[in-house]
Amino acid sequence: MPHVSSGDYFVVEYAYERFGYSAVACRSTVKDVEWPINEFIVYQDSQRQRVVRAMRDAPRWEFYCEGEPLDFEDESAYSARLICDRFRRETLLSYLECWGAPVQDPAFWVSSQGAMTFTRAGVSGRGDR
Repeated sequence: MPHVSSGDYFVVEYAYERFGYSAVACRSTVKDVEWPINEFIVYQDSQRQRVVRAMRDAPRWEFYCEGEPLDFEDESAYSARLICDRFRRETLLSYLECWGAPVQDPAFWVSSQGAMTFTRAGVSGRGDR
């Protein structure tokens, strides 16, 4: 995909900008990693429509929303006292299901097509990577 900006979301970016696909990008880590995050981003009509994110960002947790809430969102959770509880992994998985990606169903991950994994190679400035 020539002339596509690089970064974690370049494939999704290309799909919605070039072809107008509706898409979701998400990230979720377990809570006990150094920089935990739960993030849900919806792209529709060739633009980013909605972002919901809770993450630990040195040293505090941050919560961020952008765009109009979707019908299935649990907005009451966004005012939880602890920021890390405002958008949890379980909620992210529920949002994916409501959006139309049944990621908790093992059949979702089965394909009759070959699968590929893309990785970055080269110097990253992080020593061992």
